[in-house]
Amino acid sequence: MPKEAKRCFAELTVRVRIVADCVVADYVRGMRIKDIQRKYGISEETMYKILSRRGVKLRGKGCRAYITTADLMALVDYLKGAKIEDLPVSKWRLIKIKQFFGIPRRRKDLDDKRRREVIETLENFLRSYNDMPHLPTETAEELRRKVKNLLK
Repeated sequence: MPKEAKRCFAELTVRVRIVADCVVADYVRGMRIKDIQRKYGISEETMYKILSRRGVKLRGKGCRAYITTADLMALVDYLKGAKIEDLPVSKWRLIKIKQFFGIPRRRKDLDDKRRREVIETLENFLRSYNDMPHLPTETAEELRRKVKNLLK
Protein backbone atom coordinates (compact mmCIF):
# COMPACT_ATOMS: atom_id res chain seq x y z
CA MET A 1 0.00 0.00 0.00
CA PRO A 2 1.47 3.39 -0.95
CA LYS A 3 2.38 5.84 1.81
CA GLU A 4 -0.38 8.27 0.78
CA ALA A 5 -3.05 5.57 1.03
CA LYS A 6 -1.78 4.46 4.46
CA ARG A 7 -1.89 8.06 5.71
CA CYS A 8 -5.46 8.56 4.40
CA PHE A 9 -6.58 5.27 5.94
CA ALA A 10 -5.03 6.22 9.30
CA GLU A 11 -6.78 9.63 9.23
CA LEU A 12 -10.11 8.00 8.38
CA THR A 13 -9.75 5.48 11.20
CA VAL A 14 -9.06 8.29 13.67
CA ARG A 15 -12.14 10.21 12.47
CA VAL A 16 -14.37 7.14 12.85
CA ARG A 17 -13.10 6.62 16.40
CA ILE A 18 -13.73 10.27 17.25
CA VAL A 19 -17.31 10.08 15.93
CA ALA A 20 -17.88 6.85 17.90
CA ASP A 21 -16.56 8.55 21.05
CA CYS A 22 -18.92 11.49 20.46
CA VAL A 23 -21.89 9.16 19.89
CA VAL A 24 -21.18 7.36 23.17
CA ALA A 25 -20.70 10.63 25.06
CA ASP A 26 -23.99 12.06 23.75
CA TYR A 27 -25.86 8.86 24.59
CA VAL A 28 -24.43 8.71 28.11
CA ARG A 29 -25.40 12.38 28.62
CA GLY A 30 -28.99 11.43 27.86
CA MET A 31 -29.43 12.57 24.26
CA ARG A 32 -32.25 10.78 22.44
CA ILE A 33 -31.27 8.09 19.93
CA LYS A 34 -33.09 9.81 17.04
CA ASP A 35 -31.29 13.08 17.81
CA ILE A 36 -27.89 11.36 17.83
CA GLN A 37 -28.71 9.66 14.52
CA ARG A 38 -29.60 12.99 12.94
CA LYS A 39 -26.58 14.75 14.41
CA TYR A 40 -24.05 12.26 13.03
CA GLY A 41 -26.00 10.96 10.02
CA ILE A 42 -25.86 7.32 11.11
CA SER A 43 -28.47 4.57 11.05
CA GLU A 44 -30.09 3.08 14.12
CA GLU A 45 -28.23 -0.18 13.50
CA THR A 46 -24.85 1.60 13.35
CA MET A 47 -25.73 3.51 16.51
CA TYR A 48 -26.45 0.31 18.46
CA LYS A 49 -23.31 -1.37 17.07
CA ILE A 50 -21.18 1.52 18.33
CA LEU A 51 -22.80 1.39 21.78
CA SER A 52 -22.48 -2.39 21.94
CA ARG A 53 -18.82 -2.45 20.89
CA ARG A 54 -18.02 0.22 23.45
CA GLY A 55 -19.78 -1.73 26.19
CA VAL A 56 -22.34 0.98 26.93
CA LYS A 57 -25.30 -0.15 29.03
CA LEU A 58 -28.52 0.77 27.25
CA ARG A 59 -31.01 2.94 29.11
CA GLY A 60 -34.11 0.82 28.61
CA LYS A 61 -35.28 -2.42 27.16
CA GLY A 62 -35.99 -0.73 23.87
CA CYS A 63 -39.68 -1.56 23.85
CA ARG A 64 -42.29 1.05 24.59
CA ALA A 65 -44.65 0.38 27.45
CA TYR A 66 -47.53 0.64 24.99
CA ILE A 67 -48.47 -0.72 21.59
CA THR A 68 -49.92 1.61 18.98
CA THR A 69 -52.40 0.80 16.26
CA ALA A 70 -49.68 1.88 13.79
CA ASP A 71 -47.43 -0.82 15.30
CA LEU A 72 -50.13 -3.43 14.75
CA MET A 73 -50.75 -2.29 11.17
CA ALA A 74 -47.02 -2.51 10.47
CA LEU A 75 -46.93 -6.02 11.95
CA VAL A 76 -49.88 -7.11 9.80
CA ASP A 77 -48.23 -5.67 6.68
CA TYR A 78 -44.98 -7.46 7.56
CA LEU A 79 -46.74 -10.79 8.10
CA LYS A 80 -48.47 -10.34 4.74
CA GLY A 81 -45.06 -10.06 3.07
CA ALA A 82 -44.09 -6.36 3.08
CA LYS A 83 -40.39 -5.56 3.27
CA ILE A 84 -39.11 -4.07 6.51
CA GLU A 85 -37.79 -1.02 4.63
CA ASP A 86 -41.34 -0.22 3.43
CA LEU A 87 -42.86 -0.21 6.93
CA PRO A 88 -43.47 2.95 8.98
CA VAL A 89 -41.57 1.50 11.96
CA SER A 90 -37.88 0.74 12.40
CA LYS A 91 -36.50 -2.77 12.12
CA TRP A 92 -35.76 -2.74 15.85
CA ARG A 93 -39.29 -1.64 16.75
CA LEU A 94 -40.72 -4.44 14.60
CA ILE A 95 -38.48 -6.96 16.37
CA LYS A 96 -39.73 -5.71 19.75
CA ILE A 97 -43.37 -5.88 18.61
CA LYS A 98 -42.87 -9.46 17.42
CA GLN A 99 -41.20 -10.34 20.74
CA PHE A 100 -44.14 -8.82 22.62
CA PHE A 101 -46.57 -11.10 20.78
CA GLY A 102 -44.29 -14.16 20.78
CA ILE A 103 -44.01 -14.18 16.99
CA PRO A 104 -40.80 -15.78 15.65
CA ARG A 105 -38.16 -13.31 14.46
CA ARG A 106 -37.90 -14.93 11.04
CA ARG A 107 -41.03 -14.85 8.91
CA LYS A 108 -40.35 -18.31 7.47
CA ASP A 109 -40.41 -19.82 10.99
CA LEU A 110 -44.16 -19.19 11.12
CA ASP A 111 -46.23 -21.62 9.04
CA ASP A 112 -48.87 -20.26 6.64
CA LYS A 113 -51.90 -21.43 8.61
CA ARG A 114 -50.77 -19.80 11.83
CA ARG A 115 -49.64 -16.67 10.01
CA ARG A 116 -53.13 -16.30 8.47
CA GLU A 117 -54.75 -16.83 11.89
CA VAL A 118 -52.53 -14.19 13.49
CA ILE A 119 -53.20 -11.74 10.64
CA GLU A 120 -56.96 -12.32 10.93
CA THR A 121 -56.89 -11.83 14.72
CA LEU A 122 -54.88 -8.60 14.44
CA GLU A 123 -57.06 -7.24 11.62
CA ASN A 124 -60.27 -7.97 13.56
CA PHE A 125 -58.77 -6.25 16.56
CA LEU A 126 -57.74 -3.22 14.48
CA ARG A 127 -61.29 -2.82 13.16
CA SER A 128 -62.46 -2.32 16.75
CA TYR A 129 -59.64 -0.02 17.86
CA ASN A 130 -58.57 1.86 14.72
CA ASP A 131 -59.60 5.22 16.21
CA MET A 132 -57.32 4.80 19.24
CA PRO A 133 -53.65 5.75 18.70
CA HIS A 134 -52.42 3.88 21.83
CA LEU A 135 -53.97 0.70 23.11
CA PRO A 136 -54.73 0.46 26.83
CA THR A 137 -52.33 -1.91 28.56
CA GLU A 138 -55.06 -4.42 29.47
CA THR A 139 -56.27 -4.45 25.87
CA ALA A 140 -52.76 -5.02 24.51
CA GLU A 141 -52.22 -7.82 27.04
CA GLU A 142 -55.50 -9.47 26.04
CA LEU A 143 -54.49 -9.35 22.37
CA ARG A 144 -51.05 -10.67 23.29
CA ARG A 145 -52.63 -13.70 25.02
CA LYS A 146 -54.83 -14.41 21.97
CA VAL A 147 -51.89 -14.30 19.58
CA LYS A 148 -49.68 -16.44 21.85
CA ASN A 149 -52.48 -19.02 22.10
CA LEU A 150 -52.68 -19.17 18.30
CA LEU A 151 -48.95 -19.83 18.12
CA LYS A 152 -49.01 -22.78 20.55
